Amino acid sequence: MKEPVRRSSARRVAMAGVALAAASAVLAPPAVAQAEISPAACANPGQVLVNPGFESGPTGWDGADWSIHTWTGDAAPRTGSWSAWLGGTAAPTVESLRQTVTIPAGCTNSTLSVHVKIDTAETLPVAYDTLTVKVGSTVVGRFSNVDKGDYRLRSFNVGAFAGQTVTVSFTSREDWDVQTSFILDDVALTTG
Repeated sequence: MKEPVRRSSARRVAMAGVALAAASAVLAPPAVAQAEISPAACANPGQVLVNPGFESGPTGWDGADWSIHTWTGDAAPRTGSWSAWLGGTAAPTVESLRQTVTIPAGCTNSTLSVHVKIDTAETLPVAYDTLTVKVGSTVVGRFSNVDKGDYRLRSFNVGAFAGQTVTVSFTSREDWDVQTSFILDDVALTTG
């Protein structure tokens, strides 16, 4: 009778490795190409406000019944002939300018800017009278009589609102006693 041929253990291990690799190749899921997903680009960069410099009077702005005008003196515009004047009554009042706009999807580098002049008769360093800047329900800026001075550019990153329709608003609140005027000009909401 013939004795069985014994194979060396190294050879058995090598053969088992080849069989395991072949089985793995059959059972492994197919390789999937990984595509890089990048944010959508801003399709329509540019100005989205209607009448941003107020040069067409109150056109495009809600709540602008008397606040947008060809003011002179302390409320004179920074550029052009028209500006918006909120406050200045020396009485408890709330006034607001609003405009609803759409910030296109992908425009995550969008900026709201406005030139604000603050004229006040308040003398104490206490914020009695305020101007609040909102996009939708989010406050993006707040100024007061303490920030008095000539026109100054104020800018706010509003890229978080890309792909949304929102209302941009400027609201002044004045207390009693002495006036604070918030003069606005050259507003811009530039998408990018």
